[in-house]
Amino acid sequence: MDVGDIAQIVAFVLPGYLAAQVSDLVVRTKKRDDFERLAVSLFFSLVAYVLVCGAVWFWHRDDWFLRRDICVENWPFVAAVLLVAVLIGGMWGSVGRSRRLTEKLREFGIFYSHYPNVWNSLWESQYQALVIARLDDGTEFRGVLRRFSNDPNQELQELWLRPVYVCDETGEYREEEGLSVYIPANRLVSLSAYRDEDVKAEDSSATSDSTNTTSS
Repeated sequence: MDVGDIAQIVAFVLPGYLAAQVSDLVVRTKKRDDFERLAVSLFFSLVAYVLVCGAVWFWHRDDWFLRRDICVENWPFVAAVLLVAVLIGGMWGSVGRSRRLTEKLREFGIFYSHYPNVWNSLWESQYQALVIARLDDGTEFRGVLRRFSNDPNQELQELWLRPVYVCDETGEYREEEGLSVYIPANRLVSLSAYRDEDVKAEDSSATSDSTNTTSS
């Protein structure tokens, strides 16, 4: 295998690799092994090349076969393939985050979520969560979740609470000015989380049930 053959292989795999990276930026996925990464890259590259080659054939039917060669002279073709691959990766990731797709799949008994695990599904919210964390030494912290780890492989799970509420002499919890707490997952014994959106959803559901009962 000479240098030209290696360049051809790289030129075919690279667009798919870029597409996979863009897709992973939109939707965090669990770590793939080498075969899975290669297979996904080849799939995206194939789609990108087919689409661009089809466009080249449509506009240049007489010499389209020459225009799809990978060389310096055909840099617009190479640039188009890379651009299309990036767009495909972004669209693929966006489709995976679609609520309509999730709801439609549930109708067929397929429960799909773009969240890589329950940990991320819990924290992904437009509202901040109030957290009660109990550690292995008996310590308890209450505070507002400010940051959390986003590790699809669940190898690293951390929380950062700020502000933090401390129990005073009267038994009431008050905000401790300037205090924040970092909590690694290996210290957690139990964790309770209360999100505004969940409370609002329960309230609206209760209101709806009450309305239905009254109307009936």
